[in-house]
Amino acid sequence: MNDSMKQSFSQRKIRDLIEARFENNLDDTGLGELGEHILNDPAALNEYVEQATLWADLRVLAKKKENQAVFEVNGRKKPVVSLRHIVAFSTAMAASIAAFFFFQKESPEENSINGETATPSFATLLTTSEASWDSENFTMASRLPDRVLRLARGIAAIRMDGGASMVLQGPTEFKIINGSTLDLRKGKVVVRLPEGADIKVFAAGFTLRDLGTEFGILATTGRHAETQFDVFEGEVEVFSTETGLNKLAIKAGQGGRTIEGGNVELLATDTQPYAELSNFAPEICVVSSKLAKEKTDLKRFTGSTEGILLDKGKSSKLGLWVNVQTDMEKKIGKILVPNELVEAASHLYTPNRVKVEWTKAEGSDYPTATAVHNLRPAENEGTITGKVVAKSDDKWIEIKQTDGPLRRYIPSWTGGHPNQGGGLNFVAQKLIRESKLGSKVQVEWIWDERVRLINLLPIN
Repeated sequence: MNDSMKQSFSQRKIRDLIEARFENNLDDTGLGELGEHILNDPAALNEYVEQATLWADLRVLAKKKENQAVFEVNGRKKPVVSLRHIVAFSTAMAASIAAFFFFQKESPEENSINGETATPSFATLLTTSEASWDSENFTMASRLPDRVLRLARGIAAIRMDGGASMVLQGPTEFKIINGSTLDLRKGKVVVRLPEGADIKVFAAGFTLRDLGTEFGILATTGRHAETQFDVFEGEVEVFSTETGLNKLAIKAGQGGRTIEGGNVELLATDTQPYAELSNFAPEICVVSSKLAKEKTDLKRFTGSTEGILLDKGKSSKLGLWVNVQTDMEKKIGKILVPNELVEAASHLYTPNRVKVEWTKAEGSDYPTATAVHNLRPAENEGTITGKVVAKSDDKWIEIKQTDGPLRRYIPSWTGGHPNQGGGLNFVAQKLIRESKLGSKVQVEWIWDERVRLINLLPIN
């Protein structure tokens, strides 16, 4: 069998698996085989999404036909038109039906069943990956109702009736107001529009209008809520909530953010927050996927940073990050923490001693952690001698051990919760305040998630 025949056989096999999947005739082995093809073959993924779109259209049209088919004609009932009958049409007819449904604008009367108006819907779920919905049970080809929807986790690809395709990653809360309007309450989305389509997106701090391009939005809620947008292709119009009708024209390679609904701050486009969405649906995230790959293909540098954990935090633009000061008091800036290390990083506490291994692509702004280590003392208490190298009033003191690493010690905690009289040990605070830089000292300490100072004695 030559290469051409092998490729043709493989394509036929994939198509058969997809067809069986949509007909609910695929066993666990077949599902596993189809999953392997979709994960490893972009052409198979594209075929799957195309077929999902067609089947979604056919499924909705069939449902509509079933609801309208039973009626009296000269005293006789007309038989119900089923999905099976529609699928039996020729390929050309199926494509025509799909196209007809895609561009059809249904009125409430057309959506009614037995005189009752059905819940409006303006979008179709194409496909998902480990998706979990709050209070919903959506499957491939489900029509999405006109209400606030919550994708708790996973990724979902959706096609709006107005033509836009989008990929969302949970946790995301949104409402599809009509076929070309999206209300993004929180979460992450990449949107792509075909030529001639348009979409309006409401997000905290701004309204974005697009006329055929690709862009991403990432919105957070709560204290210091931040919303960012990134334009990967074409141009969008952004109307800031703070500035009212002042319109900003944002081109490819540009982006912006707004914090707590304030003025829009313009920034360079960043593909990193959307990497998982791009990998899941490259046929929708066309340009962002390409940009992410180009960034990945850059020359990379590796290294490690060991020292005092000064700070850690999380932002919608960068995700989780840590900031480490080396023993030479060199600050290399934020180190990004990928999803697979979030759990490990959650157990790092300031100002403990840590080690972060990282990699950094040429031209990127930040290194990304590949491993994190909490370099806590081997024991839970002890006594050391060393030299005072830095301190901050009575909040902390850094001591370089005679035969060990530099550590930052903080006062022990006394009492219970701060609201119940708990607080830092005032004796330890006094010892830190009265210590002298450069002096040699003996320190008693205990480990309580952090290295706590119990006593400090000068050594002559």
